[in-house]
Amino acid sequence: MAMKRATFCVYILCALLFICSCSSDPQKSALRELERRKIPFTEQKFLEKAYEGDTDAVKQFISAGINKEARTAEDGYTALIIAAHAGHAEIIRMLVDKGSDVNTTDNTGITALMRAAFNGHADCVKVLLDSGAEANLIATGQRGMTALMFAASAGQAEVVRLLLAKGAYPDIRSTDGNQALMYAQLSGNAETVALLTSSSPNINTPNDKQINALHIAIKRHERQQAAILITKGANVNTSDETGFTPLMLACLEGEAATAKLLIEYGAFVNATYNTNGRTITPLMIAAMKGHESVVRLLVKMNADKSIQDGQGNNAASYARHNGFEYIARMIEGRD
Repeated sequence: MAMKRATFCVYILCALLFICSCSSDPQKSALRELERRKIPFTEQKFLEKAYEGDTDAVKQFISAGINKEARTAEDGYTALIIAAHAGHAEIIRMLVDKGSDVNTTDNTGITALMRAAFNGHADCVKVLLDSGAEANLIATGQRGMTALMFAASAGQAEVVRLLLAKGAYPDIRSTDGNQALMYAQLSGNAETVALLTSSSPNINTPNDKQINALHIAIKRHERQQAAILITKGANVNTSDETGFTPLMLACLEGEAATAKLLIEYGAFVNATYNTNGRTITPLMIAAMKGHESVVRLLVKMNADKSIQDGQGNNAASYARHNGFEYIARMIEGRD
């Protein structure tokens, strides 16, 4: 009887030792937990869980020894890039704490920071920056854009503010010559434009087509943005590649309020550009387009009504030729 009890105790002790040895091995415990949840221990499933924001599953994968730098076959996304894209700050923190490369890129050179910045995940951006993400890396396969440019292009003002505070350079140019400010203009977000206007060393820098931020704002009828740029010192007389000045663009687009502000800040009312042997003025442009309020403004601001285009036509002629007799008479002082 004593022998049976001793044998039984030995069995119990062995069982306890086995259980303890298993529970003390984090890798085995993690694998068992994944198995319990019916989650296959594969890199694909690991990446899926990072996208879904399944923090516990990602933790178990890491503990079980998954390759943290595993990538999607097509685009080269890592779990960190995927989590940043989806906005999962806790998973990002877990991955970088466990040694994931915070500056790794996908197949086009986009980093986790760029993904988070474009999608406006400010909490993710903060975690990444605090973990050593480089704010000024360039996405070689994406026109040489930076995280700041991605944020600006999406109108993500809060992220732009974070990036600028962490040393992001607003004067870097993409491969087509655009700075973050120009991308902000295209987004239509006035707050982002204001932030970058205040931070950019030269808001007059043009892109490869000699188009600058002010030209873009006027062409897009972004009056508030144009006003910000004008009052912050944008050059009101610089020409784009076609020879159009900001005032000419305002006349073309019928933007009377912007035209008035441009003139108040020194725009040349009688600026000219030459095209196909003709000399064109802002008044001629407004007249041919039939923009009555702009024509009235220019006449009030003493625009020269007598200037001819080299072929005998003046502003009134252009208005009349395009069927705007009332504007022609206004220019001639007969309205």
